[in-house]
Formats: sequence, C-alpha cells, structure tokens
Amino acid sequence: MPHTRLTTDPIPVYHLDSGRPGPGLLIHAVRHGNELSGAEVARRFVLRARRELQRGRVVVVPVASPLALHARTYTYQPPEGPNQVSRWPGRPDGDDSERLIHRLREVIDEPSLDVCVDIHCGEPAFASWAIERIGYAPARELADLCAFRIIRPSEPIDWTPTGYFNSTGRAGVTLELSGTYEITEREVRRGLRACLNIARHLGMMPGEIELDPPSLRVAPDDLVPVKAGESGLHMSSRPRPGDLVRAGQTVCRLLRERDWRATAIKAPVGGILHTLGPNRPGAHNNLQARHAYVEPGEVLAHIAPLP
Repeated sequence: MPHTRLTTDPIPVYHLDSGRPGPGLLIHAVRHGNELSGAEVARRFVLRARRELQRGRVVVVPVASPLALHARTYTYQPPEGPNQVSRWPGRPDGDDSERLIHRLREVIDEPSLDVCVDIHCGEPAFASWAIERIGYAPARELADLCAFRIIRPSEPIDWTPTGYFNSTGRAGVTLELSGTYEITEREVRRGLRACLNIARHLGMMPGEIELDPPSLRVAPDDLVPVKAGESGLHMSSRPRPGDLVRAGQTVCRLLRERDWRATAIKAPVGGILHTLGPNRPGAHNNLQARHAYVEPGEVLAHIAPLP
C-alpha cells in the first residue's frame, strides 16, 4: 500500500507515494468556489490510489480555493484588494489569499510532478469537455485519454496550472464538467474515469483504459445554433448536454407565450448536443442569466455536427 501523507497549511494536500520510481501526477480541483464536482472526484481518486498505486507518486488538491468556496462565489475577492489571479505568485508571510496562492505555486512547482489534471465545472447548459493546448502533442494525448465526447482546443495560457505544466515541458489537461453549485454524480463518474485513464496510461495504476466512441474536437465556429422562433419558456426534453442527437429529433420544447402551448424544437443537424438551455453572459455565476424565459432569436441549444 502506498505511503499517504496529508498537509493542511493553508489547504489540505494529499501526497501518495508508491515507493517505486515512476511518474508524478497532480490532481487539482475547485479553483473556483462554485465548481464543486471536482472535490468528490478528488476524494474518490485518493481512495483508489491508496489501494492501487503501484508506481510513482500522486499529489491531490481537493479544494484549491477554500476562500472562494467559503464565500460561495466563483473567485475570492479579498477586502483589502485584488483577486487571487492578480496576487500570483503570493507570499508565505502575506494575508490569507497570498499564503494560499504561494502554497499552490509550491505544489505546482514540485519537480517530481509530470502531469497535471485541473478539474473545473461549467454551466449546466454545457456538455462536459476536455481542454487541450493547441499544437502540443502531450496535451492532445491527455485529452484523448479523458474519454469525453467533446475536446476543445485552446490557445496557450501559461498562468493556469495546466498551462504552466504545458509551458514548462510537462503535460496538462483541463476537465470542464457540467454543472455548478452542486456535486453531480454523473459528472463525478466522468471525471474519475478520466483521472483513472490517465493514471493507467502512465503505468501508475492497474486496469484497462475505458474509452467511449472517438471524441470530437470542436471549435466555437463549428457549432450549429438552435434558436427560438418566438417568445416563451424553455423546457428541457429527454436529451442532455453531451448526448448524441439525430437531425429532426426534439431537443427541447418551448411553452409559447402567445397561447401557452408547448411546441417541439427540433435539431437541424445530427451531432453532439453541446449546449442546451438559455445561457446568456454571466450564466456561470448568475441564475437570472439562466432564466427560462426567452425571446425570438435567442439560442436554445448548440449542436456540434459529426464529420
């Protein structure tokens, strides 16, 4: 059984060492205080690694931003000034926010860590996806291992944990699970499978890599919008974000304002249901932006067409 150590100043960090040479894997979650499913992914991964880790070491940060978590907000805004991003890299003798950032930077800088999985969550209107760094083969390989139906290529961003790993010759991938403000079992299972697949690929844990049908790499310009033809209330139907839909299939219903009768909204093309439901600017942190009342021309869904 691997040696397990827990440090708690100023955040809990699990260190699991197999005692045998091998890769180093960082699992990092809840950098934003309303993106919660990653905490349960981290907990379950620690339980599995305690039993199964056979090579290398694992470092797990279940909640990277307890300050934002306690405030129940996306990011933490300290009373005395700028938010966490602008206070990077922090100070060991600073205020709570600066000490937290300094500790996270210490974890990310550990030279024995080779791969980073950073777990985030998006609005429930969005499907889950993995984010890979454009043009960087190690990140592309990790994204494929996550077994998500959608992969989003991203321009290089070096100040995120995964971006920092990729910019320093290591490898990182970001998971965007669906749903904020709650822990969702379906998404927890999805995130855990991705982490286990990566650990198995690295030879750190036993077991077969579990893959769905091939993932689809999707850019925003690839998406086909499904719009409301008139005003009314959006009502979800059977498909959920991430599901496959056929051309002509009902993706949702609209309770029409003119007579308060329901009408079916159908998919114009077949593909993966990328987004479902109103998703206006600010929806990540604002329930009003998710309100079901829509006006003519508002987007009710996006579909990523299959090639």
